[in-house]
Amino acid sequence: MKRCNGAVSALNARTQVAAFEAAKFLYEKAGPELERELLLVLENGRRPLNRAAAAYVMPVVTTAGTVSALEREVSETNENPKVRGEASEALAHAHRRKSHEVPAPRLLYG
Repeated sequence: MKRCNGAVSALNARTQVAAFEAAKFLYEKAGPELERELLLVLENGRRPLNRAAAAYVMPVVTTAGTVSALEREVSETNENPKVRGEASEALAHAHRRKSHEVPAPRLLYG
């Protein structure tokens, strides 16, 4: 768990390579216990690449809270396209019917 917390911090790295290396590690090792920390990075990450890396990890922590946060990110037209794309991919893994209503109009016409 301590090693996972260090990897969550590394999601806020300055480079895309470092952030996504941390994301790949968490994708293999993380569980629902990291929901809060991942949501904080998704919503408050320093750079779009940090928020995108957090979204990449979300499928392994699928809860009602993470799905709602991902839906918000996808529908936020001012968010960076990379973040919205990773959030859309993560939603595809969660696959709840309501999520289908969120992205289509905003992604196509937003």
